[in-house]
Amino acid sequence: MNSRISSVQHVSILNIDPYSIFEVGDSFHVHPITKAIAVQRQQAIFLESEFPLSDYPMFTERIPQPFVVEPLKMETINKSPFLNVDNIKINNMVSSSVLHLGSSRILHSEARVKTIRHLLREKE
Repeated sequence: MNSRISSVQHVSILNIDPYSIFEVGDSFHVHPITKAIAVQRQQAIFLESEFPLSDYPMFTERIPQPFVVEPLKMETINKSPFLNVDNIKINNMVSSSVLHLGSSRILHSEARVKTIRHLLREKE
């Protein structure tokens, strides 16, 4: 991993949910995972354990990975060992998002969200 020094003067994050990562410093492996069911209803009536993740195969299915068959040669030239940033402003970080000030060897992020909308039917 190429060593570079990150210099950030100011970071402002309005909202970061518990399933996101804000990391300062180097890391080898970052792997945030979110599995969620988002239910929207016209009438806010919710029961505990109403939608178990096990009822939805999308949460257990294997995610296909790209398969590269041709050889890949990459050369990176960093003209400066420094990354200088004045200001980072973020409104929301949700569902396995990552703000990382530093270097990472491996970054694998996964977010699976099932959205369900329940609307009331109009009486005829």
